[in-house]
Amino acid sequence: MLVVRGSDIRVLPSCCLNSRRKQDSRTRHVITSALQAQGPAYLGLDFGTSGARAVCISGQRSVLHDAKVPYHRDKLSWPLTWERALHELLEQLPLEWRQCTAAIAAAGTTTTSLLVDRRNGSILADPILYNEPQGQNVVSAAEAEERGCEAGLLHHADWMASLLHGSFTCTDWHNAARLGYNAASQAYPPWLLAQEFAGVVPQRVYEPGSPVGAVTAAMSQQWGFPPSCLVCAGTTDSVAAFLAANVEKAGESVSSLGSTLAVDLLSTTPIDAACYGICSYRWQNKWIVDGGSNTGGAVLQQFFNNEQLSHLSEKIDPQTSSGLQYYPLLGRGQRFPINDPNLLPHMSPRPEDDTLFLHGLLEGIARIECEAYTLLKQLGATPVTKVHTAGGGSASKVWTTIREGMLGVPVVTSDQAEAAYGAALLALHSFQQSDS
Repeated sequence: MLVVRGSDIRVLPSCCLNSRRKQDSRTRHVITSALQAQGPAYLGLDFGTSGARAVCISGQRSVLHDAKVPYHRDKLSWPLTWERALHELLEQLPLEWRQCTAAIAAAGTTTTSLLVDRRNGSILADPILYNEPQGQNVVSAAEAEERGCEAGLLHHADWMASLLHGSFTCTDWHNAARLGYNAASQAYPPWLLAQEFAGVVPQRVYEPGSPVGAVTAAMSQQWGFPPSCLVCAGTTDSVAAFLAANVEKAGESVSSLGSTLAVDLLSTTPIDAACYGICSYRWQNKWIVDGGSNTGGAVLQQFFNNEQLSHLSEKIDPQTSSGLQYYPLLGRGQRFPINDPNLLPHMSPRPEDDTLFLHGLLEGIARIECEAYTLLKQLGATPVTKVHTAGGGSASKVWTTIREGMLGVPVVTSDQAEAAYGAALLALHSFQQSDS
């Protein structure tokens, strides 16, 4: 037999081949028995801007498998690119885990949407991504119905889930919120239903994590999922990242310190303030209040590289004040906690000492974070009591101490921050719901 391993090509004798087959069979039996003893697995999928990720967890929430793939568009459309990424992720997931998967959930980028034929899922209009201009394409594409098609709008997560359960008519509370769906009354607003294009919005809106249906027979046969494997309603990538932190009590929040600052606060009261870009997502009997600021790590990287940031941070005393009153922004305009498209950054005077300058920038971003939570409280949200931190900024102990001093509440680093892990928790939630 010819065996190819990279550039290593060998010929194995048949006796060696038979021995290897017996050994592989015994190994597979041992692995499968161990998996069955551990119980079902739960799969979370996250489809982001540049790539996709899959995380498989146990019923005890421990990570069993974690893989990510970049998108390879070549000349493919976005839907085919996403579908190929899905297949690559499922191929990387060991068969033994697939055979034990009890439920699957998917997350996708917020507001990314596409128009499909509800009868068979065929694409009627190119997707509009969340970071692309939102023109009239989707509305005008509703005219596809005149061509004998049953046009329907799906979000990014909806489309990925539809490839698994085969239904092209449903979405979830979180994705539908950007269409104006009210999760409290569980209905679209009258103004939306009065529009000409109202017929294209998803007809069925599920609570995130609730069962939608089992995997299709084709998916079960191709990938080895049990026919009873559930596909549940998904969520947006930002909410999935919040769920990954395993926040359970009202007043706890997640601050994501990436290129920009995003805060997500678990509240007993929903807050929707379009003027600040604040949106609330219903989660069980509470609300995830979401807001995003234009400040963040991108401002720091405008002045320092990662090595400099690490070196200078070590010399900062977080217990003392820099004495600088900076308002760090990349350019003109702020959305939250101040809504002012003409607000200018304030990062001067710059001291000669780079350590002091960085100290002032870190304090400035922390001050904006503090103002964000203060605004949410003023608008009626549950006051913050604990902050979980995700993103690159979570690694800085100095920054954590500065933020903790300003916020006046404990600040901890999230054990999990991947949206795919949050989606896996939704899958676990889905299975528990159906089991009860």
